[in-house]
Amino acid sequence: MQDLIYNHTARQNKVVGLTDSLLPGSHNSATWDLKDQLGIDFEEEHPKLAHALQRCCPSIMRPWAKCQTHSIIQQLQLGIRYFDLRIAINRENEFHLLHGLVATETLPQVLENVKRFVTNHPFEIVVLDVVHMFGFTREFHNAALMQLINNTLGEHLARPSTFKKSDDDSLPSLNEVWRSSGRVFVFLYEQDCGTLSGLDFCHSIWPRLKYIDSPWLQCSSTDQLLCRSYQVVSRFYPPHAKSARIQALQYVLTPSTSQILLGILSVLLNIVFSPTSLLKLNESAISELTKRADELLAKPNVIILDGWNTTSDSYNYIIQFVIEENRKRLNE
Repeated sequence: MQDLIYNHTARQNKVVGLTDSLLPGSHNSATWDLKDQLGIDFEEEHPKLAHALQRCCPSIMRPWAKCQTHSIIQQLQLGIRYFDLRIAINRENEFHLLHGLVATETLPQVLENVKRFVTNHPFEIVVLDVVHMFGFTREFHNAALMQLINNTLGEHLARPSTFKKSDDDSLPSLNEVWRSSGRVFVFLYEQDCGTLSGLDFCHSIWPRLKYIDSPWLQCSSTDQLLCRSYQVVSRFYPPHAKSARIQALQYVLTPSTSQILLGILSVLLNIVFSPTSLLKLNESAISELTKRADELLAKPNVIILDGWNTTSDSYNYIIQFVIEENRKRLNE
């Protein structure tokens, strides 16, 4: 599974679009291990609750903040190629990742692991999607982030300036990527780096709003998620339709406040009458996806899931489906 985009495709003399492949993606990718420290994202959205939790037991949020079970390097080895990153900068000007709680794995560590992986797997392409940025209040914060990305990834960074032509600003084909040294695409909202000059931004980073179509479905039940997924996929372009954007299906459940409270109560009373974690909540949804993979995964370029692992029959089925779908898409 480490080579989703096959070497023999790269050797063939035909043009294959970057948006023709299907990449497995992880939601809140760095949350496999979390500290007992509330993140600035939770503090900004729920200041009163954050204050109360910080004083007593922030760890009670862990089951609902944890979206993955494997580290970034393990996810890469599993076959994940799209990573959803939420970045924050702390008072010491260090970049960390978070989702309610602060992740143990830092942004510099993630970038180093990604660089090491693409060095060892030269035909693989990785997408780093910076979905949110928190605490970037000073101009040098943005500049420091750009410097970190450029210095760490170096020649492995797939820069827009390498591929863009005067009459065409679409994403490059796989063939163009393979002819370059860049393998890692970094996307973030352009307004998040508004203090940088347009030239600096466009040289290294791809504007997320322009190139990624990844609607948040915001569903708390499997039935709702399936209904919304069909609606989203129905407006996606099929492979080889020369779509200018990466089309991502966020097939993840968003727990309601009541579901979280019931889950916490289940743990405290030691009586399971409700899912006790976000990963448990998503189990039924993943099972249903395996029954509808032919319909829901025919068009997207990225399928984003919580809890990727190899011990589940459902995830193993999706992994094999992705392999076969890529073989079909990239060699037809």
